[in-house]
Amino acid sequence: MSKFNSLFSCNQKSILRSINKRLPLPKTKNEMIDNLFSSLFYSPYIKNYKTDNSSLVLEVYCKNKRCGYINFTNERLISIISFGIRSFKGNAKREAVYLHYNDKKLFIVNKATSKTIFKIKCSEEVFRSIKAKLNTLKYTFLDKRNNH
Repeated sequence: MSKFNSLFSCNQKSILRSINKRLPLPKTKNEMIDNLFSSLFYSPYIKNYKTDNSSLVLEVYCKNKRCGYINFTNERLISIISFGIRSFKGNAKREAVYLHYNDKKLFIVNKATSKTIFKIKCSEEVFRSIKAKLNTLKYTFLDKRNNH
């Protein structure tokens, strides 16, 4: 855990601590069934974001419940998303990925292979708000429409 924490400044750690509380495990059969259906029929989306001088943290929700985050620093992209029975953890260098926004989805793409690592719903309003910060962190964007 110390390697993970050493990637962040004190302020970044407090932001991550505030949104990275463990999700409770399902206690009943109904909760397990609900988790299964949630992962099959609902998609995670970016609801909110927090920023400081050297990072941007996107808060990820599914069915109005917080289910993870995506942290952009000036060196790395770190993500932990868990909803229903599906989960995703990622850790990549900034130079190894580029970002693409299309059809109300934010795509994280591997530069070397041009394959989508993951995509997540994101409103155009939220995307416009976070794009300026991502530019200051020197993230690369691919924009075919050239209107963002």
